Amino acid sequence: MTDRMAEGYEPDFDIDQAVGYQGQLFTWKIIEALKDGSAEVKADMRAIQTGNLYIECQCLRRGRWVPSGIVTTTSEIWCHLIGLSLLIAAPAADVREVVRKYWKSPDEANPECMRGSHPTRGVVIHIPQFVQELRWIAKRRAEPAASNEED
Repeated sequence: MTDRMAEGYEPDFDIDQAVGYQGQLFTWKIIEALKDGSAEVKADMRAIQTGNLYIECQCLRRGRWVPSGIVTTTSEIWCHLIGLSLLIAAPAADVREVVRKYWKSPDEANPECMRGSHPTRGVVIHIPQFVQELRWIAKRRAEPAASNEED
């Protein structure tokens, strides 16, 4: 792992350039995914007040609960808009992994959203916990790469 500690003031941020570049690449991936339809964006206007995200997993259609939302998406990137000014974007596979951890069996009660023409079931997760879970997944993914660099 690269030593990112600078001695003294570093106005050019050279030390973080590689890290920043990776962030730019991911941001471009999000933009491209939005353009080509491989990103799914969910707007959650209540999250700004509740501090929680609701992630849909099932939808009631013709009297049956069927998989939907994050469970069935073919999108590569999952974006969650909180209010109108904050966006959390992550690989859809990572979001699915978090949701699997919090989803209860079909026989247990899962949070429901009964608004609209097709009620849904999903998971409710506190925003900081959701971000923490995504961070753990990213860290776990990076660990094998870091150990390979040391070899």
